[in-house]
Amino acid sequence: LWKDAFGKYLKSIQRRPSSIFGLQTSDFKFSQWKKWITYQFMHANFMHLIGNLGILVIFGAALELLIGGIPLLIIYVCSGLFGALGFLLLSDASTAPMIGASGSISGIMSYYVFREWRKNISFFYFISPIKDYYGFIYLPVWTLLPLSFLPDLNAYLTTPKELGSGVANTAHLGGAFLGVLLGAIFIYYRSNDKSKSFLRPT
Repeated sequence: LWKDAFGKYLKSIQRRPSSIFGLQTSDFKFSQWKKWITYQFMHANFMHLIGNLGILVIFGAALELLIGGIPLLIIYVCSGLFGALGFLLLSDASTAPMIGASGSISGIMSYYVFREWRKNISFFYFISPIKDYYGFIYLPVWTLLPLSFLPDLNAYLTTPKELGSGVANTAHLGGAFLGVLLGAIFIYYRSNDKSKSFLRPT
């Protein structure tokens, strides 16, 4: 009886939207290629969606002004693919599917850093509600890289495998890798005065 009940439970899990559209560590095969894309648009709950949308609006809008909508979409999807690759290569076996746009957004953020490397942007800091212990400070845009991705790297290296963190740090790192790679290509082309590139505005 318990085996029959457990089998029904596993089947019910497979019918959940997160299992249908999410990416699992067992999906490293060509027949599951659709999941490498659909997971980027699937979220666990409303707060997960709003959090990713907020970051996408900030960096996506800024990057769209620099390169246009179609290149932005290409970077988004390709960063998500690299995020999936990072998750499948570096994560341990798990029955929980990966969902969310974090890997895609990580690529957008990383590429934006290279596009605006010398620019200063405002950060909000909060130490205490006492006056002068909170406010805005201007820092170089490249500080986004260590602030955003060192915690992911630390979590990946230090979280015990048997516990897991519930966050796909490897997907963040995979997406960021593509953003850094595209950023390095952009800097190479700019330093060599090659103006024709689909990543550069015309």
